[in-house]
Formats: sequence, structure tokens, C-alpha cells
Amino acid sequence: MNTNLHTILIADDEKLLRWAICQAFTKAGFKVITVTDGSQALAELEKTKFKIDLIISDYKMPNLNGLELYRQSSQINPALKFVIITAYKTEVERLLGEDTVRVKILQKPFDLEELQQIVNQQIAEVNK
Repeated sequence: MNTNLHTILIADDEKLLRWAICQAFTKAGFKVITVTDGSQALAELEKTKFKIDLIISDYKMPNLNGLELYRQSSQINPALKFVIITAYKTEVERLLGEDTVRVKILQKPFDLEELQQIVNQQIAEVNK
């Protein structure tokens, strides 16, 4: 898979976690954009439109949480892939309902390798 053709947007208010995820995916060859909350992510998505292939978002963030970011970003780009990282997986699954087909949820704490697997699966779907 040629990852440098794909762009990931990371939205997380935890600086260290955002940095670690950014480093992992940059080293893997992805173009990575980072923001500190859902509102900034939405603004970046509106600015770039279809240039972002996947968003990795924390669930609990100031201004706009990950679930609302998913819902609003789907209006801008319905094909956009999405991963929510959260300590509240059961709550997020309940709130998403049947949308869990398009959104992958990763329980905190997690291993970066596990996140990379999920992202690679999501990106493979983009390439179909």
C-alpha cells in the first residue's frame, strides 16, 4: 500500500498522544495534519475538502467532541473514514448505533500497532 498518497487528520487535545500518533503515521509514510479539538478539525476538513482520507479523533475534546466531528464531517465528505479513540467505548457504540460500520472505535489505553492496523484496514477501503 502506498501510504504517502493518503492524508490523516488527527484531532486530540492530549498533546503527547497527538504527537505519538503523528510520529507513528508520519514514519509509516502518511501525510499527517494535527489539531487540538473537533472545531479545528472541522475547519481543516472544510478547507481541504476531499484531500483528507481518514480522521483519528479523541471522543472527549473541548468545543466539538469526536462523535459530533464524525457526524459533521460526514456531511462534508460521506466517504471519509473515521477512527474514534476513547475510554468510553460502550457509550460511543451506543450513541453511534448502526454507524459503527463506517467508524472504528478503539478503546483507551491502546497500542499504536493496533491503531495502525485499524488505519491500514480503513485506508484499504479507500483504495477500493
